[in-house]
Amino acid sequence: MPQSQISQSSNLVKRKANVIDSDSDFEIENKSSKNNQNKIEIEQKQLKVQFKNQNQEILENDEKSGNMDKFEKMEIEELNSFKIQKKPSLGNSGLKKQSSLTQSYFSDKKSQNQTPAGKSSSFNNNNNKNNYYNTSNNKKNTDSKRPPSFSDIDVVNMDGENQKKNLEADLSELEEVTPYWATKEKCKDKNGRRPGDPEYDPTTLYVPPAEFKKLTNAKKQYWKIKSENFDKIIFFKLGKFYELFYEDALITNVHLDLNWMGRKMHTGFPEKCLQKYGTLLVEMGYKIAVVEQMETPKQMEERAKNQNIKSSEKVVNREICQVMTKGTFQSEEDLTYQPRYLMAIRIQGNNFGICIVEATTYLVTLGFLEDNDTFSLFKTLMYQVKPQEVLIDPSNCPADVLKILKSGFVKPVISFQNNQKRVWEAGFAYNHLDKVHGEVENGKWPKNLKYFYQNEVSRDLVFQTLGGCFEYYDQLLLLENVISTARYQIYDPKKGVQNTMILDSQCLQHLEILEASINLNNPIEGSLLNLVDQTVSYFGKRMIKNWLCAPLLDINRINERLDSIEDINTFPTERDAFRKKLQKLPDLERLCARTFKYAVKNSKIDQAIMFEDISTARLQQFRDLLKNLKIGYQLLEETFIPIKEQFKSNRLKRLLTDLEGGQNNQNQNQNSEKMQEENDGDRIFLEDEEKNFIFAQEENNQHINDQNKIQGLLPNILEYINEFDNYIRWQKDVPHPVQGIIESYDISYQKIQEIEKQFDVYLKQIQKQFGDKNISYDHSKFKYQLEIPEHLVKGNKKPQNFEFTSGKKGMQRFHTPEIKELLEQLDEAEEEQKNQLALFAQFIFKQFQENYKIWDALISILAELDCLCSLSLTSFYAEGTMTRPKIIDPQGKQPFLRIKNARHPCLQRLGVNFIPNDIVLGCDNNQDKSLMLLTGPNMGGKSTALRMSCIIAILAQIGCYVPATECEFTVVDRIFTRIGASDRLVEGKSTFYIEMEEALNSVRYGTQNSLVIMDELGRGTSTYDGVAIAYSILKYMIEILKCRCLFATHYHILLEEFQNSQNVCFYNMACYVKEKEEKVIFLYKLKEGTCQSSFGINVAKVVGLNNFIIQLAKKKAMEFENDLSVQIIRQKQVQYQQLVEALFSNKYQNQQMLQNKEQQSKKDLQNLINIFGGNFQVQPQGSEVII
Repeated sequence: MPQSQISQSSNLVKRKANVIDSDSDFEIENKSSKNNQNKIEIEQKQLKVQFKNQNQEILENDEKSGNMDKFEKMEIEELNSFKIQKKPSLGNSGLKKQSSLTQSYFSDKKSQNQTPAGKSSSFNNNNNKNNYYNTSNNKKNTDSKRPPSFSDIDVVNMDGENQKKNLEADLSELEEVTPYWATKEKCKDKNGRRPGDPEYDPTTLYVPPAEFKKLTNAKKQYWKIKSENFDKIIFFKLGKFYELFYEDALITNVHLDLNWMGRKMHTGFPEKCLQKYGTLLVEMGYKIAVVEQMETPKQMEERAKNQNIKSSEKVVNREICQVMTKGTFQSEEDLTYQPRYLMAIRIQGNNFGICIVEATTYLVTLGFLEDNDTFSLFKTLMYQVKPQEVLIDPSNCPADVLKILKSGFVKPVISFQNNQKRVWEAGFAYNHLDKVHGEVENGKWPKNLKYFYQNEVSRDLVFQTLGGCFEYYDQLLLLENVISTARYQIYDPKKGVQNTMILDSQCLQHLEILEASINLNNPIEGSLLNLVDQTVSYFGKRMIKNWLCAPLLDINRINERLDSIEDINTFPTERDAFRKKLQKLPDLERLCARTFKYAVKNSKIDQAIMFEDISTARLQQFRDLLKNLKIGYQLLEETFIPIKEQFKSNRLKRLLTDLEGGQNNQNQNQNSEKMQEENDGDRIFLEDEEKNFIFAQEENNQHINDQNKIQGLLPNILEYINEFDNYIRWQKDVPHPVQGIIESYDISYQKIQEIEKQFDVYLKQIQKQFGDKNISYDHSKFKYQLEIPEHLVKGNKKPQNFEFTSGKKGMQRFHTPEIKELLEQLDEAEEEQKNQLALFAQFIFKQFQENYKIWDALISILAELDCLCSLSLTSFYAEGTMTRPKIIDPQGKQPFLRIKNARHPCLQRLGVNFIPNDIVLGCDNNQDKSLMLLTGPNMGGKSTALRMSCIIAILAQIGCYVPATECEFTVVDRIFTRIGASDRLVEGKSTFYIEMEEALNSVRYGTQNSLVIMDELGRGTSTYDGVAIAYSILKYMIEILKCRCLFATHYHILLEEFQNSQNVCFYNMACYVKEKEEKVIFLYKLKEGTCQSSFGINVAKVVGLNNFIIQLAKKKAMEFENDLSVQIIRQKQVQYQQLVEALFSNKYQNQQMLQNKEQQSKKDLQNLINIFGGNFQVQPQGSEVII
């Protein structure tokens, strides 16, 4: 091999790490410190000398003999075909040059990773020309470039483009840069449109034909793929490695710290690191297209021969086999329990068609929202689901909805799917569904799909959304997987009202149910979820979150949970043993879902040439999954099942009782369906048709047969697991079908055994030839290398037909023609065996997937027991007194709320010395008084008292003990909150606008059984308008809605207005005022009565405003108070004058009517002016108000 090729393939040679020492690794440590530069250069020079002689011999022998690894040889040729493109000189403008980046990738933010002029660049420091792949995160000093953490990267998606850091790197010494027609400044889409054009397509790139002709074959192949996927990072397979070029390489250089290959804009990583690096980039919001090799070099040669392709035009066939996006890619590297969602939406007026796909399980949720002008239902769904990616038709998405998607509380990646091909059509979805399930008229569709198909109101919009979603998954090469394994469920807020308490997005935020604001790095800390989530399994954590977002309405189910946690607490030993062993189990739900996907034959990925034995790896995962499912079942047998008869909870008994006739597969599946149906009320999403939304009121009797036996829900999975064990036999951790199942596999297996025996015979011949029985085979670099002591083959002792392959100290390794012939036979037999094993594995996975309801039922039972254990620990091991809530059926009763010595559990857990308070509405001394008007000083604890009431109601209705000495109330169907003050600049909404939106929800959707809390309503506008609105809403709550309401205010005028109302009770947060010292001491105690001052100036003093400002504020406060009273009195005088003139005008001819109007008007006016406390007197005749 010529020396030029040796130098260009030096990186490849280093992959043969055992040339000198099989245990050596020749990757130079990535050190950027200038002090180590000389040392590194010396080491690299020594390395070059060390490699020179033996590498020359290796490559020449490999090339002559054909012994070089097929893909390594192919990779050398193809890498060489990426010829260097000299970049223009920068002259004296400095060493630093900002990279040209595609507009669809980056924003205008500047990176902090630039190398100052005059400093050594990263590839210079590492001399990366001889350090091909350094994928480790090496230690660097603070002045050097470091891989950015996730906190450094802005992943907010704006206007459909992934906005990230504007990457900046020192590219001055690279000899190859991005072609001008692919740069940000010059790029065009395939139709010649520039970025900024309204119709610009960021997914395509225009490559000038004249420039395309100049490219090598390998480059043509690359740019053909890249030009159709310009918005994606291309992982381009070359041999055993994924290579990245140009701008894609720059991204990985900065974000993943992958080093440059030589002096080119080129990085890469091994095949086994695909999941690792793919996950990191996807989390940053990038999309990735994985390009695989679809044929071997031998197949390429045969194709070239058959098609008369010239040798200079030969290139291995490659295709995109996988596309990764943030909402659709579930990595094996992802160790979090959080699900990953893609949400597609279609809008018609205020109606939304919703399609949500969970990336791991392919659980497809369909929904139809009849929303309002503020899109409150859509906001609630977004906050509950928090999708990682949202798919929209840009021509169908109103600006207000787009603003919601871009708002800060969700931050999804926004992907666009236009409707030019009319894919957002119901018929498009029907065609796909008919192919998989048969025609809907024949009744073969899943019943949840039929639910929407039979609903004329929602049908078109829902299936239009599903059609757009299907097209997007088709583009990602995932449609076959999704549509073949999808399970469908329904999201219907109207149906959900029958089962669960409604908590909208503002409620979840204001009450800090899922996330709190005390720790931005860990938003869960301080939240209610953090309090109740003591689960130990991933699937348990997902279920407890669903329980918290959807508290129960059915009193029987609530009491069943309360009984269950009391039963579990009675047996702490068994509970702790269950939790300890359950904690060791992996995420069974995701592992099952992944195995279900293996049952679907993916034509692209299955045809790709992979070096990892995928079928063997998958069967090994399957074996471990079955083992863990078996452990999960045995865990129940060892802990709770032996004591189930001592439980008073029928729910617990049913969870731990096997289905009768467990050997009947149909019964098992029906039982599992029933288990799923009963859990529907515990979830955000609802499943199955009408009959499944309502939990039977007579559950205690319904599930007990004539012999007083509980009808169990626990499937007997051991029979299924044993059946799979009968299919597979394991030899040295390698799976094989049991002999006789697949005849062709048995033949291939037998042939391999015979070839291996021939290898053993040949080895004995070599040992005899050299007189050394220690000669053996080595498989470190190539299979069946003869490893011979160096002194036996030194000089002329080496036979001519011995071809050197590698070596280590004192030993050399060789191949011979006999070995190469046997290897060729072995490769053919192993390839056939590999293909047969793939078919066998798919058959096994298909059998597993067909019984998914069995596995789902077991996992659901384990998850529910995990959640019940969590609630048990929360209830009986929390700080302070916890009590069992008593929840009353509201039918025929006035709604009430009685909580004694209540505490806010989240604040108490954070170490706050909480002062208990009583909340009483609609009962006891406050009989018929359903609204509490709460006053008190700023920082006195009003908002905390309001939140505490709602938190306790939520805890009670998920089946948990509450932090109080007594708790009794009628069921709460929905909680409305109006707390805090903030604007939403992205949506263009002011603070006051947000206040009114939040207040509107309670007025529009509230019922008599709702619980409403409002804190300082009206403070976002002028005093007059604020008082007027607060008064009006209070009046509405009292006289029309008549729900339980806690209303905190600083408008003391309202106290006098409602002082005679029979439905209002007055409370205040107590405080103690030291008048001489001008100090206010907060007592944080809720007591009956009113507080006539808010002590705002005292709070300003505590904050530290200087005395001049404080004294001036006091003076002005007195003036404003007096002026306000006079202004209001004068205003009322004018209004009364106009009223009396109208009453006594000639328009009223009937004297009796006139007298009635006069009396009523005087009465109404007197009620209005009483609130100002002045000495008013309405004269019986005349038109003046006398003070």
